[in-house]
Amino acid sequence: FRGLGNYFRGLGHYFRGLGHYFRGLGYYFRGLCLFSWNLGLFFRGHGHFFRGLGHFFRGLGHFLRGLGYYFRGLSNYFRGLGHYFRGLGHFFRGLGYYFRGLGYYFRGLGHYFRGLGNYFRGLGHYFRGLGHYFRGLSHFLRGLGHFFRGLGYYFRGLGYYFRGLGNYFRGLGLFSWNLGLFFRGHD
Repeated sequence: FRGLGNYFRGLGHYFRGLGHYFRGLGYYFRGLCLFSWNLGLFFRGHGHFFRGLGHFFRGLGHFLRGLGYYFRGLSNYFRGLGHYFRGLGHFFRGLGYYFRGLGYYFRGLGHYFRGLGNYFRGLGHYFRGLGHYFRGLSHFLRGLGHFFRGLGYYFRGLGYYFRGLGNYFRGLGLFSWNLGLFFRGHD
């Protein structure tokens, strides 16, 4: 019976060792499960990270798209502003020509009255015998001629001023137009 007892004792140790083996195997699979669990959490966290990064670049894309529309609108604004200043330049150019013509008109009117004054002056000398009456009238008309001549030169100078102002705004309009074309080219 002692040998049989040793046999069963050995068998008990065998099953005890087998129990420890399966217990260790359980801890191994439990650790493997925790490792897989943590690896899943790791990849889940990285998934959220790349998802967030995707949303960031999507938002950045929308921002840059909106910025593109902003600069496109700004280009159209400066283009329209260029057309505005170009039209304004043509307006002041036309106004300059108008005042220039008006200046020539008053200059001619001044020469007309100057000639008329000289005519009456000559007529006054011709009628010197009647003299002083017509001589005084001649000086009056001569003075009137000088007045209109001075007025003509005044409007002539004003016409040149507005002509120069028109050329300035024309140049400014062309500059703005070319600036608009430059920004349009970078649309």
